[in-house]
Amino acid sequence: MSRTLHLKRMLTGALACLALALGEPRVALGQTSAPTSPVTASAPSGVLELPEVVRTIEERFPSILAAEQERIAAEGDRLAAAGGFDPSWRTTGTLIPIGGYPSGRFDTVVEQPLPFWGSSVFAGYRLGLGDFPVYDGKLATNQYGEVRAGARINLLRDGPIDRRRANIQRTEIGVSVATRSMEQQRIDAVRLGTFRYWDWVGAGRKLALSQAWLDLAQTRDAGLARRVEAGDLADLER
Repeated sequence: MSRTLHLKRMLTGALACLALALGEPRVALGQTSAPTSPVTASAPSGVLELPEVVRTIEERFPSILAAEQERIAAEGDRLAAAGGFDPSWRTTGTLIPIGGYPSGRFDTVVEQPLPFWGSSVFAGYRLGLGDFPVYDGKLATNQYGEVRAGARINLLRDGPIDRRRANIQRTEIGVSVATRSMEQQRIDAVRLGTFRYWDWVGAGRKLALSQAWLDLAQTRDAGLARRVEAGDLADLER
């Protein structure tokens, strides 16, 4: 209830600021002729119409702008989650110039995660030259090095779901929620703004009608005064 009241007050203030900025609309204030719809009529310059109010609310109302920023942040989270499927490049190098087994090793590998069953493909190159102990003989290569490629396919772990895919699904839900929240804020603000606008127009029409009644009463009183002065009417009638 307090949030709705706060929203109403903000919309009322926004309408007042628009009225001051665009000029007092004849459709709402000071109009004594037959009423004309401010939405459908070709109103003169300076008349504040409902489409202008709606456009200003959608472009500037704080709750809508805040919801839009939340949606943009959710889009950023989704983009960051999609980065989990970017290729990775790892490179290591080791040089042992002095010791019982002087040697040098170089290893580089590129891995590309795949969006299904937690699998990935990779390709790499390694070079190992020098002396290696017997238990590390697998580190040695010929003078041209070794090229390797392969694929990793999970059997159980990370098969149905893994961290990367879970993050993407979570952020997509976040984007959907933020988008609907922004739409809800826009609908609520426009609805209440429309109510405030027509309340404002109605108040102007009431003022115009009251002014017309006052003018009519003053005109009638002036006519009666002249008749009384001329002796055509008793002062009691005035």
